[in-house]
Amino acid sequence: MRKLEFETIFGQVPTDANSYQVVADSTQANGKKILRSDLVRGYEHAFIQQCAKYANRQILGQFRLVATIYTGKEAFDLGSAIKTILNCLQIVKAVTDKEKCSEAIVRKIVDIRHPRIEFVLDEVEHPMDISTLSDFLNRESVPKVKGGKL
Repeated sequence: MRKLEFETIFGQVPTDANSYQVVADSTQANGKKILRSDLVRGYEHAFIQQCAKYANRQILGQFRLVATIYTGKEAFDLGSAIKTILNCLQIVKAVTDKEKCSEAIVRKIVDIRHPRIEFVLDEVEHPMDISTLSDFLNRESVPKVKGGKL
């Protein structure tokens, strides 16, 4: 079995209902266009700059996302966060199509001082080493922050 690589992206994943807005657009086939808020665009930019291990991996087939989201707030929309993360993974070309995510194993932990995500992508064609997955989910994480600020 191959060893899974985990990646850490620092920053709070935006999850507000107002992060995305549908507006009319006659140039689109369905007549609609989705606009992202400044908050989402800022997070996408930070994700692009920090994503090193999975950027340009271009996973073509079905894949599994395993993630721990360390959030700075207790009230947190996990579904919205997953959508934002999948969008970011497609932007950095880690995956070619976010719709091919066939499984997402995601947990939320409150960490007010160091919001971040830690994740692993695994192509479904290759069975996941469950012991490695268990190690990933159960490890003690210590954030490494340059300059003492996120």
